[in-house]
Amino acid sequence: MKIFSSLFLLVITACSSTKPLEHQAQINIDENLLLQIQKERSWGRAPASVNLVEEKISPKRVYFRALYGQYLTFLKLTGTDSAAQSCPAFHQDFIAVRPMELEVASHISASGRLHETEQEIRELCEKGASSNYYKFENLVTYHTSNEKFHLTPKSFFALIKIPVFGNMYELKMKNNVQPAPSELTTLSRTQWFSTYLEKQKRDDKMISLRN
Repeated sequence: MKIFSSLFLLVITACSSTKPLEHQAQINIDENLLLQIQKERSWGRAPASVNLVEEKISPKRVYFRALYGQYLTFLKLTGTDSAAQSCPAFHQDFIAVRPMELEVASHISASGRLHETEQEIRELCEKGASSNYYKFENLVTYHTSNEKFHLTPKSFFALIKIPVFGNMYELKMKNNVQPAPSELTTLSRTQWFSTYLEKQKRDDKMISLRN
């Protein structure tokens, strides 16, 4: 069936309401677990992103810091040297951001995600914004207070269409790396996304140990 989101047009196939949803990239989710996590969120309180406002951290800087941290982590995982030597648009963050901590020393083959993330980092450094950033900006502007958006498993697939969230999924589910800096999910009020990744990875590990 076709599902329309005001962020994206997605195609999602479900065998039944109690089984994992599956989207065109063959990513399965535990719908019941995700919905349970989403319903545990409190929508009556003011967003915790107020601290980011007080610190005057713009959405662009939050986005860049998260994406650049992911890029550095991909480099660490693949044993690749950075192609980015400077970043005029985000100089302070370019110097300060570090790769995420890895549980074990591991290496993965260089993937399309590394290349795509590197291309976007270059665009952000040169222009101060990117087309993917504006998807994130739309999320923050129009969906942070949209309760319906945050209370359906279909939103999971809308998020992973934004590379910074797709990278979170890749890093956590395939490499068990901490999903993202909290400021990213705090600003977009998508803490449920990173919480789901943590719990799903834990559950997958337990199933693997039993088999």
